[in-house]
Amino acid sequence: MATRSTTHFVSSFFNSRAIIYVHHDGYPSEGGERVLRFLETVRDKVPQSSTRFNDNSLTATRFAVFMFHRYLDNKKAYPMPGKNIDNYHVLDTISVAVVDSDPGDIEYRYIVLCDEIEEDGTPKVIVESVWDGWKRDAKDMRAKGWI
Repeated sequence: MATRSTTHFVSSFFNSRAIIYVHHDGYPSEGGERVLRFLETVRDKVPQSSTRFNDNSLTATRFAVFMFHRYLDNKKAYPMPGKNIDNYHVLDTISVAVVDSDPGDIEYRYIVLCDEIEEDGTPKVIVESVWDGWKRDAKDMRAKGWI
């Protein structure tokens, strides 16, 4: 069964939230690492003047594109039985979506605090277990080997 999650991109400056739903691999060892890797990729690959982490809508859009490419790469690497990879369309995905609230079946929520840039140049990320109620700093979880 899939481990569903959402990633909330929160801006207190704009008083807004953009939410991306991911249908599978939401457990912190995958989902948490993926969010951190995405933020580091933006930091390292986008010119510093254009990272605009404080723009939560832009950052969420970039994450959706990042996830969509990951999904397509995975589909090419592990095509569904009986399907020809040449028959896939770029819009053939239900694994990543923009949502206006958390679906009732998510297990983890990642909160990217777009206004809180840490020493490494990326926003602070909080991991929440929806079922157990715990909250932890994602970078601290990575440092402890939990992610």
